[in-house]
Amino acid sequence: MSTARPAKARAHPITPRSWWMSISSSVALTPPDNSIYLGRSRLDARCEVLETLGAKVDRIGLWTVIHLTGELDLCGRPVLTNAIDQAGLAPQPRVIVDMTDVWFMDSSGLESLLRSSRWIHARGGRLVLLGLHHRVRKILDITGTHRAFETVESLNDLPG
Repeated sequence: MSTARPAKARAHPITPRSWWMSISSSVALTPPDNSIYLGRSRLDARCEVLETLGAKVDRIGLWTVIHLTGELDLCGRPVLTNAIDQAGLAPQPRVIVDMTDVWFMDSSGLESLLRSSRWIHARGGRLVLLGLHHRVRKILDITGTHRAFETVESLNDLPG
């Protein structure tokens, strides 16, 4: 008679399948624990289903405008990073991140904005945040990071 205990099945809220993540270019990874790894970030497979942030990129004169919609959190972070990477390819990039339709941002979203700002400034460019929701502005004020960003309420307020 065997005394071995039966293997306990791992509970996961999403049925394992082929894990695909689409962020402009498709990245397909199938790690053993059903997580998706992008750089140093570890994203749970649920982020693939939730799609918390949308981004649309436009050009207005010399400026690249990234219109964000949704929540800038751990799941939305790769969307912002990808859009910033595309916008920052120009020499001395001028980037406006339109956050009018972003009503939530957590610490990973804030970190993403800070890294993006440093990267754009290192390339001799400018990054401007447009139309901050009062909740997002409060996070910047509480953390003291509001000084790290140039902010405007509308495109008409944009200097130079």
